[in-house]
Amino acid sequence: DFLEFSISPIKQENIIIEVLKLLNKENVVSHVDLPFKYNRKRNNVGKDFNFPMSLNDYLLKLIEEPNEDTVVEIVKRLLALGALEKKDNKAYLTEIGRGMKRLDCNKVEMSRALLSSYDYNCTYEMCNIAAFLELSKGRYESFFGEFKPDRRTSRNEQEKERKKDFRLRSKWASSDGDLITFLKAYDEYEDRHYDKIDKKTKEVYEEKKGNSAGWCKNNNIKCPFMKRIRKTSEDYRRKLRGIVNYKKRLLEQNNKLNNKNKQLTLVYEEKPELNANKFKNVLSALLDGFYVNMLRKDTRKKYMSCFPKDKLLGDIDKTSLYSVIKVPAKYLFYVEFYSFINTSFRIVTPISPTEIKRIKDDKIKEEYVHTCLSDATFEKLVKEKSQKKSQSSSKSGKKHGKKKFYKKKKYYK
Repeated sequence: DFLEFSISPIKQENIIIEVLKLLNKENVVSHVDLPFKYNRKRNNVGKDFNFPMSLNDYLLKLIEEPNEDTVVEIVKRLLALGALEKKDNKAYLTEIGRGMKRLDCNKVEMSRALLSSYDYNCTYEMCNIAAFLELSKGRYESFFGEFKPDRRTSRNEQEKERKKDFRLRSKWASSDGDLITFLKAYDEYEDRHYDKIDKKTKEVYEEKKGNSAGWCKNNNIKCPFMKRIRKTSEDYRRKLRGIVNYKKRLLEQNNKLNNKNKQLTLVYEEKPELNANKFKNVLSALLDGFYVNMLRKDTRKKYMSCFPKDKLLGDIDKTSLYSVIKVPAKYLFYVEFYSFINTSFRIVTPISPTEIKRIKDDKIKEEYVHTCLSDATFEKLVKEKSQKKSQSSSKSGKKHGKKKFYKKKKYYK
């Protein structure tokens, strides 16, 4: 059966970025009434616009308002990321929320991770990751050259070429996950393509190795894609510098930046403990944003999401290089998920036991992903999910069986 009319995009698309932008217009939307729900009795007159108003009232003024359940999940996610804070029965925008809007990433989780990267001293690496996610549009295979078999050759030769292409890609696979794999590949590309220049003196202290085009060809990596990373990354660094300078000015005006030895932070009250390995710091900053996309492995080696109300159950996508790892981690976080017939998680990164302990110690984070942290709760969820799936498949099987019997009966007549 076809629908009488098409569904409005506002009802089916993820509008979390638009909601964050609305909340940053404080002369239009001042707060969110909690728990979020539409009060239609109070908004029966469509012409009354008393600004500023709550997000609940503002969305009802639209020609077609978003689904209530969708906005409930969006508000919950923004609270989990620290973009909103609760005060009594209302939620107000925080400085973190303002910073996330100014960075304007295509994912709010990435914006939150960028803010934490300043405190973890890994802004350069994090801006490169943000640029990669923007240019790749959540598709990890986009920086690899597309495999095109030569149709003039035999099938055996085509299969050999396909296996060779797979080996070239899988050699980059790392137990640290897809995002760290990208950073390692990009570091190697930078060493070959760009001179290393001192920021203060602007003198070259290490010359480039050269032959970046040949390196890309040998590793089947798209050279034009890697070139675009630097420009996009610089745009994010410029935005982040603007946020840092703005906070410095605010603190100087309030005379709170008197202690010169105290380091400026964007998210934490004090500078967090840094690891000697820069990639560990990158993962800590990433997890501040992407912990809401946390996954846990069940007994069938599938992964279940922790944060959303409707849990996702799926596999690691074949395009992810982490799928090559023989023993994947118990906990992961994903950047993108794809759902058609089956659900698969793209661009995944493992979460170490030390980071899981850090999440458990943080009361706010633990509150939102506790279903995965507790073994008993998680096992109960997995059983419920599998029972629902078996019930739905048995129902569809019965219907399918009836159709077959009817067709046979009709055929024999």
